[in-house]
Amino acid sequence: GSDGSTDIQPNEDDQFDYELELSNEGYIITSYIGSGKDVIIPSSYDNKNIVSIGPLAFSANRIITSLVIPDTIKTVGEYAFADCTFLKSIDLGEGVTTI
Repeated sequence: GSDGSTDIQPNEDDQFDYELELSNEGYIITSYIGSGKDVIIPSSYDNKNIVSIGPLAFSANRIITSLVIPDTIKTVGEYAFADCTFLKSIDLGEGVTTI
């Protein structure tokens, strides 16, 4: 800011790699639309936690090889990673209670 302080903003790419839906608890990832191989899901968006990966959100993805799921995510929907043929590594957050 003008008083010499530095406002630290999250790195906003031209395109956010996820389609989100807002629930009472926070955001649900409904679809992954990025093109990265090593995916690190963010824990929050727009100052709200990302709390769930929806059904089929990553299904049939032929690019992803590894995935990191943050501790804020509590549920992973059915078939969220169905047919992700190259996905070899998932680092599951400690918050996940339902898969």
